[in-house]
Amino acid sequence: MMRMKVLIVEDEPLLREGLIRKIDWQTLGLELAGEAGDGFEAMFQLVNCLPDIVLTDVRMPGMDGLQFINQARVNFPNVKFVIISGFNEFEYVREALLYNVKDYLLKPIDKQKLHVLLAGLVEELREERQQEADRTKLHELNEMIRQSNLQPLDFQLTHLISEQDARWDGLPVGLVRSRSFAGASVRIVFRNETSRFGENDEPLARFAVQNSIENALAALPIEVIAFKHAYHSEEIVVFLGSPADMLDLGRIGETLTQTVSWIRQHLGLIISIGVGGVKVELTQLRLSCMEARKALQNRLLFGNGNVYMDSGGGAGGAGTRDGNGDAGARGEYGGGGARARDGNRGSGGAGARDGNGGNGAAGYPLLLNQAERGLTAMLEEGHHRDFLDYAAQLFHSLAESQDARYEQVEYLYTEIIHMLRKHAAKTAIDLPNWSLGTPIASLENLTDWREIIAIIEQQLERLSRMLDRGAERSCDEIIESVQHYVQQHYDEDLSLQWVSDNYYIHPNYFSKRFKSVVGISFNDYVTRARIDRSKELLRTTTLKIARISQLVGYEDQNYFCNVFKKVTGVSPSAYRV
Repeated sequence: MMRMKVLIVEDEPLLREGLIRKIDWQTLGLELAGEAGDGFEAMFQLVNCLPDIVLTDVRMPGMDGLQFINQARVNFPNVKFVIISGFNEFEYVREALLYNVKDYLLKPIDKQKLHVLLAGLVEELREERQQEADRTKLHELNEMIRQSNLQPLDFQLTHLISEQDARWDGLPVGLVRSRSFAGASVRIVFRNETSRFGENDEPLARFAVQNSIENALAALPIEVIAFKHAYHSEEIVVFLGSPADMLDLGRIGETLTQTVSWIRQHLGLIISIGVGGVKVELTQLRLSCMEARKALQNRLLFGNGNVYMDSGGGAGGAGTRDGNGDAGARGEYGGGGARARDGNRGSGGAGARDGNGGNGAAGYPLLLNQAERGLTAMLEEGHHRDFLDYAAQLFHSLAESQDARYEQVEYLYTEIIHMLRKHAAKTAIDLPNWSLGTPIASLENLTDWREIIAIIEQQLERLSRMLDRGAERSCDEIIESVQHYVQQHYDEDLSLQWVSDNYYIHPNYFSKRFKSVVGISFNDYVTRARIDRSKELLRTTTLKIARISQLVGYEDQNYFCNVFKKVTGVSPSAYRV
């Protein structure tokens, strides 16, 4: 949870230090953002550190506490101000209340009262932030509804399949009273050569597809709710329910496949449909919809324009496979039966593509294990084009396989990306995670396995550039460059990750080499540079210690003082004397 920031304004250093020590920073979830000795410095700190809470004295030289609050309120209306006053300053306190000051504390400050006050302000700030987040979310939702053709019901039903703790009430009685349920996911290809719809007609096209599916399924003895996915403009979701013990997914698959053909012929739109497994509880509809989307991913291998059934969905008919992959034929629905890959008719009914496939999948990891040695050797020898061709051959073999399924695509892609990362680590080059993407997530919006080859090619090109850069610049040269940078930019957030991100070198490798060459760790080197600069400022300026702390890269003055004493053996104040 993000910590609330506090600015303390007090012209007496000892009182300011005492006030800091009385605050239980960890328990309250607070952090010291800055300190100031008068109103002018406080205005600078206010802009610089953007605190949530300000504790300010009343009587200070130059600009006093009330003048400071009066000016600060103009640009920082949400900051919580608390006045610190003496017994003889009640008139100031009364005036402060006119500036919407949250509270005031009498000197000497009582630690328990301070804790209670700050705890209340933290809670108030959190409530305000939550309310603001809720208002923002509501505004975004209203804006989405205003700009789209979506209905409130579309958002409500999308919420049911998106949130795990969603309440499944408010649905039609017929669906609620069903004894078996399934979900289906429909993806529309808006941009294709045969579409009858123009570029600005997507809402109309989506309505036409939804209406066609609803009309087709209405002829079956089942309950149907179709709605537009609120966050994916190309997706339509269908809830299916049946009063029978088990939905007849075979008949549903046949009807959907005929609908896919009708939509292609009459609307010029290409759609793919994934159907999830049958569930016996309404709340499991969300799971079935997830299975439907997973089954739909098989279009990566076999293309758009098909109906893909979840592995547990086939119930006879419709040419779907059962859980063992034994029943029916995998292929596209034809006019009277399933068309298998060899062109022969299936044994009856239509033939939706199976979402999971048969037993041939089990042998695939073995195939990859055999290929891994060759792929690794190609990387080590720098034969990236051969690596890409071999990877493409593996994916092509999957697409041609009778028993292939999307899970194998995930497996193969993930393993190839892992090989690239392993090779990068071995060569002391750290490719950030974002440069290679999250393997499975990056497949979400692809529609053809050939697009995966393009992604792998991009990563190989990036790896080649990094290797070339690494060959041109030795690690010792990088260490020299980093040392020079630290001496000039010691006040920045410097870490091994920063080195890795900027010099494309593995942090562990750099750390070991740095200590071997320089004699101390990288973190100790940064600390020494900061302390050396702070010693110079203490000797040659009258800047306050808090300011020096910030100038050398320490936002927390107490932490700076501890580090300074640990390195030099004396406190900053003692060193200055």
